[in-house]
Amino acid sequence: MKKTSLHSKIRIAITVPFILLAIIIYTFVYNIEYENLTEERKELIKSEVLSCVDYYNALTLKIPKAQADYALFTFVNNVIYSEKLGGYFYLYDMNGKLLAHRYLKEKINTSLYDFQDTKGNYVIREHIELVKKNPKGDFLTFWFIKNDSDTQSYPKIAFTKKIGSDMLIGTGVYFDDLKHRATLVAVTIAGMLIAGLIITMVILKFLMKRILSPLKDMEDILQKMAEGNLNQQLTFTSNDELGKMSESLSEFIIKLNSSIGEIKTNEEELNNLVSFIQEDVSSYT
Repeated sequence: MKKTSLHSKIRIAITVPFILLAIIIYTFVYNIEYENLTEERKELIKSEVLSCVDYYNALTLKIPKAQADYALFTFVNNVIYSEKLGGYFYLYDMNGKLLAHRYLKEKINTSLYDFQDTKGNYVIREHIELVKKNPKGDFLTFWFIKNDSDTQSYPKIAFTKKIGSDMLIGTGVYFDDLKHRATLVAVTIAGMLIAGLIITMVILKFLMKRILSPLKDMEDILQKMAEGNLNQQLTFTSNDELGKMSESLSEFIIKLNSSIGEIKTNEEELNNLVSFIQEDVSSYT
């Protein structure tokens, strides 16, 4: 079985956690960013509706209701509060009759009580039920086709509130773009992590070359010593742990060679002694 090098093991040990961390952070950042962007947009449309209600209430204190209603209708029929989001208002009575709308002027004074979105939700009915239960207003989500050139349905979040005694006012904006924005933020952060991983791997490669090169030399020397070649010498010097290992191995080789030399010398002396004794014994026989 093929052995995995130390360099590869270290690289895997660093790369795998980095990749897992990048995935976890991407998911976490995406969810947090999407939630924050959604809340930001919800607060935007809510504040616009509340401002409109405050404007109407202030008018009713200064002028007759009929004049205040007319000013409100004119305002809703003409105002766009966000060119980027295409933000506009809609105004209905509590029976579902359209009173004012910038883009549906031809349907003003007609009932849209049974109007449905592309998912089959009764949009106006749900608005009416919402303000009956919560006159202070709340959020609803519906699905619409943005334009004739795109048949796909997109989610639209709306905030609706009761205004006066017998009307409801609201606004809605698409928020499908928020997924793209959240993805960009998450990808940017994950990309920074990946860039950090690449830099780390480059630095690691340099360090591994510095660390593994003397280790490879030591491995080669030990292999040759195992094969019987004891005439080895390490040339690597350093003040770190590798240097100490190299120094210790060099001392070991010197002492080993010295011990082997002593053994050979003692063996020769012993052989000479044996030969001398044998000759001496032979002279007496």
